[in-house]
Amino acid sequence: MLKEQLEKAEAARRGRNYFASIEYYTGLAGYFETRYDLKTSQYFHHRCLDVAADVGSEETLSRANLNLGISEEKLGNWEGAMAYHEVALELSTSGTVELALQIKSATQLCVCYQKLAEKLVSDFEGDDSASEASLMAASQLYEKCVAC
Repeated sequence: MLKEQLEKAEAARRGRNYFASIEYYTGLAGYFETRYDLKTSQYFHHRCLDVAADVGSEETLSRANLNLGISEEKLGNWEGAMAYHEVALELSTSGTVELALQIKSATQLCVCYQKLAEKLVSDFEGDDSASEASLMAASQLYEKCVAC
């Protein structure tokens, strides 16, 4: 089944049927996610982003970045997730992208800002040598969260 899905994804991309290719790659990413193989799942989300770049539509690129951000979240990489979600939100608010995608991008980005801010605060509270710059950075992240 995996070999067949991968062949279909590659054939669709070569045939410039980009949306079908993205659908196959997304299916593969989901399959590996259910198997708790998050690194392989992330690989297929990256393939979706590559194909989305071929499409060039803001909505497709936004969705691919959103999915990669969620993938990074599952791996515990909040900084990486934040970067993908920031791109997703920027793309989704710059054109004629469906409102649901804009809301999902903003929500996920807010979660990342909050997690990173909480980490900075807990580092400050647990370490006397932590600088007040950490608190300032946390405050800025909380402000970004509110802005989302």
